[in-house]
Amino acid sequence: MRELKEILGEDEYEIFIQKGYLNPIYWIENVSGYKLTWFAKEWIQAILRKRKINLIAFRGSAKSEIAIWFTLWYVWYHNKKEILITSHNRDHSWKMMERIKEKINDNELLKELRPEDREIVWNKDYMTTTTGCHIYTRAYKPSIAGLRTDLIIVDETSKCNDDASFSIFHRIIEGTGHMNDAIEICLTTPEGPVDLCYELKNNPDWVTFEVPIVNKFGEPNWPEKYPKDKIEKIRRGSEHAFQQEYMLNANAPVENALYPTNLLVATFDTTMRFTSQKLSQNEDKGYRVLAADFAVADGPRADFDAYCVMEKLDSKIYLKHGERHKGFPKNAKVTRLIEIYKQFDCNAVILDPNGIGDAVMRDLRAEGYQVIGQEFHSAARNKLLMALRVAFDEGNVIFPRNPEDPAALTYTNVLVNELLGFKETKVSNITHYQSTSSHDDTAMALAMGVVACASQRPFIDCVGI
Repeated sequence: MRELKEILGEDEYEIFIQKGYLNPIYWIENVSGYKLTWFAKEWIQAILRKRKINLIAFRGSAKSEIAIWFTLWYVWYHNKKEILITSHNRDHSWKMMERIKEKINDNELLKELRPEDREIVWNKDYMTTTTGCHIYTRAYKPSIAGLRTDLIIVDETSKCNDDASFSIFHRIIEGTGHMNDAIEICLTTPEGPVDLCYELKNNPDWVTFEVPIVNKFGEPNWPEKYPKDKIEKIRRGSEHAFQQEYMLNANAPVENALYPTNLLVATFDTTMRFTSQKLSQNEDKGYRVLAADFAVADGPRADFDAYCVMEKLDSKIYLKHGERHKGFPKNAKVTRLIEIYKQFDCNAVILDPNGIGDAVMRDLRAEGYQVIGQEFHSAARNKLLMALRVAFDEGNVIFPRNPEDPAALTYTNVLVNELLGFKETKVSNITHYQSTSSHDDTAMALAMGVVACASQRPFIDCVGI
């Protein structure tokens, strides 16, 4: 228990409260008993000035701790405010809430925030304070919609992935704070090149802080906790983990990756959007393929249907459009594919004819569309994935990454994460390419579309009409 006399020091209670309102750093250091790092002080000062803060820092930099203490300062000095804490899963959000309660219960000053009926109203998802503030914890899901917030904290944003056709962060989470002009704090250690933190870094509305474990001169950014000898010990564990989690190098090479991060990042074109317009004014130029990979099972853990449109112009192959669906019956698949085909004036459809794909292919052919069936036995799949790697090596593939196109960003985020999950393995001296991601549907659709465009008529249609 941190006692009141330790918190106040030589100040009178009223003087301390006044100082704390004007200087949250002073309040946090005295109430917590911690001496904040230089970068934590910069974060807190920026939160008050700018309101949209993107914190990218090394593993173990106390990001979450600072967010918790800022929340406690906020509810102490503000009345009737709504606070949302969210993360990639509910358990992590619950842990944040438990840490807030523990600090309140173990601090003589903060105990004043406890309502008399807390044993009844406090739970893992919700707590209220004597200042009339309400704190909610939620998993990073569309169900957050409906809240109206004044303070939003998104912890571990690199783990918060969109599993739908829209951005949960921009459409749902930020939407809860629009009415009240909420303070928004995102914090993470990066895991990949399409993490939300890098999207926010390129957004002029956000202020980004990046703090690796050592500065540009090789000196520790937190020498009291991470002196040079400790940093070297961490580095010896895994160079990849050190570069990614401590030096904030999202493009650090991954062992046995089929599609290295640097090749995928090289595809990014921040000026391009998803578009149905042809890339050339010459109607005779350009070759457009609609590629479709179908889910093989139903249920919440099943893959998605993934459809993408690729256009070849000169030597480059552009991703023009992409979308994912779950639970579409056969007729809905056919209808949607015809709509996309017409909208983008495609030259051909390429798809996996296994399972439901066979019926879809027959229906499309009956309507007069040119449909190519892609084989997916082990050798053909390996050949397809390696042909995609060659296209990346040659620098011929372009992904649209315009910051003002949320549909393109959301789809390519999913796509890049799936591609990063492919690893090269050997079994009995035979090379295989296995996906370690939860899904691979957008990656397989891309592979079919790119390879089809690369040779314009890349596959022999061996499936009978």
